[in-house]
Amino acid sequence: MTDKPIDFNDISFWYPKIKNLVPTPKTEILPLSWNLKGNNIIIDKECFEKIKEVAKKFEFPVFIRGSHGSGKHEWKNTCFVKTIGQ
Repeated sequence: MTDKPIDFNDISFWYPKIKNLVPTPKTEILPLSWNLKGNNIIIDKECFEKIKEVAKKFEFPVFIRGSHGSGKHEWKNTCFVKTIGQ
């Protein structure tokens, strides 16, 4: 049996350690399965529905990120969700 190495850059590792130490945006970590096709992340309908349910808990707009990045420098085209209908 092999243990998966710790990924210190993954938000699920570092965010819980800092969330109460420094001001952070309201955040919820949601483990999902996805595939990469070119520069696009592909998720199935079940994952999309999970994202929508969690997003309803937040005020819009929201920002969605992956475990290693958000594409924040191109935020209008990557991680920014204006309404639940997008």
